[in-house]
Amino acid sequence: MPCRSLTITATLVLFFCTPTRAQFQLGIDAGPDFARILNIIQGYTTTGEPYMKDYHQVTHLYCGVHADIPLDRKDKFILRPALRYLGAGGETPAIPDYYGGNSITYPSTNWSFHYLNLPVQALYSPSFKFGKPWIGGGFYSNVLLSGNGRTNQNTYSLGIGNSAGDIKRFDFGFVASVGFIFRCGVLIGGDFQQSLTGIDPENSFNYVGRKVRNSVWGVYLGYTWTLKRKSH
Repeated sequence: MPCRSLTITATLVLFFCTPTRAQFQLGIDAGPDFARILNIIQGYTTTGEPYMKDYHQVTHLYCGVHADIPLDRKDKFILRPALRYLGAGGETPAIPDYYGGNSITYPSTNWSFHYLNLPVQALYSPSFKFGKPWIGGGFYSNVLLSGNGRTNQNTYSLGIGNSAGDIKRFDFGFVASVGFIFRCGVLIGGDFQQSLTGIDPENSFNYVGRKVRNSVWGVYLGYTWTLKRKSH
């Protein structure tokens, strides 16, 4: 993954080129996330037109670690790479028979995707006596670990790959976040992530170029601690 290698290289360069008095922070965080899948075909009308709808929202967990790398001597501008587990997916409601019957064409299904989430953000974070707020954004890469669908009758695994019906191994998109770090080190924050690339390799759930995408927002609590760098 060239983009990921470039991100890691840039992070290392910034680490060794930032001011020597800068204070680096490590943190852990966890909380619920609320996920949907956008632009899914859920069936067809009697005229043959696709029935498009975003999935219903489902709740998952996300958690992980991050590092705050100051880019200036006053620690107002920060680079924040992170490594997290992220739950994504959505729920399709039951779809009735379009021809007027009482039967269900598609049962209600809960879709779960389990990702290794690698976001990198640029943040603005001024210091106050009571703590440090932040606001910023950037991009993320997701690596799919597993996926499944669950109905009232059964649960089945989803394929990962480039064939029809599979889910792509990699997902790329943007992230934006806001939050606050108290002087004691406790933090509270929230962020929003959405795919820029499609998660369906064969576009078998797509229509007229509308990409099937992940959309996730979440809130979390955490804790940070400071590492002071020595002069060099």
